[in-house]
Amino acid sequence: EFRRVLFRSVGADSVKCLQNVFLVNQQMQPKAPTYAACKEVYPLWKEVFTNYPVARVDTYTNGVKLLKVLISKEPDAQLKATYINELMAVYDQQMKYFDKLQSITKTKMSIGGILGKKAIDYMQIVPDANPDSVYSMLAKSVELEKGNSEFNITTQFMKHSALKYKRDKEGHGEQIIEDYLNASVYIVDVLDKYNERIEHYTKKFQETGDPKDSTYVEGYSKNIDNARISRNNIDAYFINSGAAKCEDLNTIYAAKVEENKDNIEYLNKVISVMGMLKCTNED
Repeated sequence: EFRRVLFRSVGADSVKCLQNVFLVNQQMQPKAPTYAACKEVYPLWKEVFTNYPVARVDTYTNGVKLLKVLISKEPDAQLKATYINELMAVYDQQMKYFDKLQSITKTKMSIGGILGKKAIDYMQIVPDANPDSVYSMLAKSVELEKGNSEFNITTQFMKHSALKYKRDKEGHGEQIIEDYLNASVYIVDVLDKYNERIEHYTKKFQETGDPKDSTYVEGYSKNIDNARISRNNIDAYFINSGAAKCEDLNTIYAAKVEENKDNIEYLNKVISVMGMLKCTNED
């Protein structure tokens, strides 16, 4: 492991890089590291993050963990703002070096997944977070991940699409319907995936009796419960936005139908949406 990291490190200070990595990992091992521990190893982590961006994947996982502690506990407003900016930079740099980082780990990563986590942290941590920026990040994440998107990210995507519609009914009217249709499909894909894994590990447990397989079944069962809640929330966000009302659908689609009166594919799509939302009596 020492040789592998040394090989990936660049410059004369590669041994120091390894020492920093070791010390940071030691302090980040606890599930909830202390503020003092994070403060202590922050300069060491920062040096690895800045000078050896592709030395270790855990530079990024540790960075998120460490910076969140510092942000939550830091009393100085200016320093806290610095930590927030650095947290966003961790996600950006991880995406920048994605291919190289993926090549040195067996854990499957994805740019859409990283972007989704950045959006959630941006929304929760950044004061006065721009709602359009949150929506854009979530929309791109879900577009990339589709049925592999984590259910909480898909739910937040629909929530922020509904909020955007309330701010801009004319500009976001058709898009919120697209977002709802996509989110509804993707969350069902997630449920199907969890059901397949439950079936797989249930069968393995019956064959081998390995308690790990039983634990997997329990975990995926909890995930299914949460994903079902997410599916209900996705429906609720769309309905409560007002876009699901037949009169609103008429407003959203009227001009578009006129523009696309010779586009059979588009017209069939509109009919499908109107039918799904029980607006079949509308002219």
